[in-house]
This record gives sequence, structure tokens and C-alpha cells, in this order.
Amino acid sequence: MSDSFPQADRTSLKPKEQGTLEQFMELFLLPYIKKRQSEGTMPKPLQLKAARVIFFPDGRDYLVQVNEEVGVVLLKYKDGVNKDVGEPVYEHEVDWSHIPGLPEEYKDCGHITLIVVNGVMYLSFDAVYNKGVNQKLIATARQFYDTAAYALSKKQWSSFIDNLFSAAELAAKCIVLSSLIPDRKILDDHNLIQEGFTKFGKNGNVQKDLTKAFHKLRNERVPARYLKGKDDMYTMNETEAKTLYERVGLLIMETEKYIK
Repeated sequence: MSDSFPQADRTSLKPKEQGTLEQFMELFLLPYIKKRQSEGTMPKPLQLKAARVIFFPDGRDYLVQVNEEVGVVLLKYKDGVNKDVGEPVYEHEVDWSHIPGLPEEYKDCGHITLIVVNGVMYLSFDAVYNKGVNQKLIATARQFYDTAAYALSKKQWSSFIDNLFSAAELAAKCIVLSSLIPDRKILDDHNLIQEGFTKFGKNGNVQKDLTKAFHKLRNERVPARYLKGKDDMYTMNETEAKTLYERVGLLIMETEKYIK
């Protein structure tokens, strides 16, 4: 690999993780370590214990952390394993399929995290951004969705469409914000949300029925709320309304899974 630090066993990594590790090393970790070593601020060779690259969603340059800079890593034990504070932890007692994520201060960032235990490498990768913001947005989406349920039960169609669209738009906003977008104007721009969500749908990342439901609600919101082009109160087919309600519920559930 390099004389910057000793080689470690990669047999714990899956083939895809092997490729991710190579890029992680070549693009981020090795240049950082060599620079620090040339400056005399990092030992050579380096005994690598942990490393992390943090990717910010607002356009800032990435942050590389090595060993102590990574901070405390809270590991998840396998079922049936319990430890007291200060008790030694062994490799076979840790569930390495759940390498912990980022500290609270970086909760909206993506990351690649590497941990070395007894010379064996374990890798974790998360490219879902803005998790902190999205948790608040999806909770608010749930509120609008519950209000839409009441309106549906009373056949209050204008209120139903308005609240159901708000729920769907907030879920769509979460999905779009989960990608790396330096421009946070999307938080307040309906058109940017629609464009981003539509792209996700075209790429096969969102079910077609869910994107259709979103666009249907977007088109119906103005006439439902402002009665534009309507001589009477806004109405809609109850069967269609229930289908829209179910699809937005599924969109919210899928979004909640995606942003965890």
C-alpha cells in the first residue's frame, strides 16, 4: 500500500468495499497522511487505528481525520455480549456490520469511516446527507399527513389536497436534500423540489406511482386551495383520494427508511 503506514488485512471487506477502500486511500487518506508526515506532525510509519473522511452538504471542502482525530467510536456488541466500563473488548464480540456513524456536530454530513482492529480493516460508508434537517422535515410531513386523514374522513377535499400535498412535498424535499447539494435554496423553492424529485424518479430511485401521486397533488393544489376555475366547491373522487393518500403514506415510509 505505502510506507506511510503498515499494510492491514482486508479479508473482512466485501468486493465492493475493496474498491471503495482503494479510492478512500488514494484520494483522501494517503495524501493527508503524507502531507502531515512531511510536516513532521504525524509519525512515520503510522500505526493506523481509525480514519474518516467527512463530506459536507453545503459545498465546504471535505475533512480528513486520522486516529485520535476521529474521536471516540462507540461500537455495537453482538447479541448476548455485555461489558462494564473499562472491561476489555475483543474483536469477536463486536458486530462489525454496524460501524457507528458521525458525531452530532456532523449529523448532516456524509462520510467514509475506517476502523482497524487487530490488524483487520472494517469500513463504513454513508452518502445520505442532511439527516438532521430531514428528521425534522419528515416529522412535519407526518403532521400534515395526519391532518389529511381527518379531512379525508370528512370529505373536506380542499383541505385534504392541501395537507396531503404538503406532506408529499416535505417527503420529496427530504429525498432531494439527502444528495450533495451545495445550494440550500431548495429549502424554500417549490420548483427546485419538483425538479430534484422528478430526476430521482427518472433514475429509478423512486417508484413511478409515488412520483405520479406527487405531481397529481401539485397540479390539484392551486384549484383546490384557491378554487381557481371552479364555480363550486372543489370536489374529487373518493376512490382516487384514498389511492393518493395511500401512496403518500408509502412515500413517507420509504423516505423515513432512506434518511436513517
